[in-house]
Amino acid sequence: FKGLVSPHEFYQAIGKATGKKFYGKQQDPVAFFSWLMGYLHKKLKAKDGSSMVYDVFQGEVQVKLCPATDEARVIESKEKTMLLTLELP
Repeated sequence: FKGLVSPHEFYQAIGKATGKKFYGKQQDPVAFFSWLMGYLHKKLKAKDGSSMVYDVFQGEVQVKLCPATDEARVIESKEKTMLLTLELP
């Protein structure tokens, strides 16, 4: 077991695990983060399907939908997510 990993070793491991999808040229950081969280979850999950990755990074978003035909009726739901976006001015 190695306690530290150099950035070069991490970069090579990502290239190997993704078939060099995120290797050699700049890619979308959201796509990379999404892939990394899914990959770590898959590798670290327990038999019951839970993992430390989801326990730490997963959140909930409350979604409110209002149909255009009936604005008085609002449909609310909570959805689990790993990514939250923030629009900056």
